[in-house]
Amino acid sequence: MTLGRMFDVKITQAFAKSDARRYIASTAHA
Repeated sequence: MTLGRMFDVKITQAFAKSDARRYIASTAHA
């Protein structure tokens, strides 16, 4: 696994976590 690939994975995981938080927040307010 290259350093760039690991960086891409970290970015993807960070976005996934923020998306999950946004989804939970939107459903909680619904």
